Amino acid sequence: MDFMHDQLIDERNFRLFNVIDDYNREALRIVPDHLLAHNNLGVALDALGERAEATVHFREALSIRPAYADAHLNLANALRGLGRKDEAILRSEEHTSELQSHV
Repeated sequence: MDFMHDQLIDERNFRLFNVIDDYNREALRIVPDHLLAHNNLGVALDALGERAEATVHFREALSIRPAYADAHLNLANALRGLGRKDEAILRSEEHTSELQSHV
């Protein structure tokens, strides 16, 4: 996904991620345990600075598939952004372990 800012003629800004956010929320309404929708919504929320809500979706993705390395890494990044460095380090280590187990 790409994060894009743009500006209207009247100089108001808008963000494309809001549309992506809506599509992921709709996917989760239809299929609440959709792994990728949780992870993608978390990515969109994190990019919008809504890190606390993003961590909820990354954790939900991990509850669906505990070995999902991308969700571990995304959760670590969001936790780091919230200033929760110890938790972020733990998630980064889990991400590394998941990657090594697939080699």
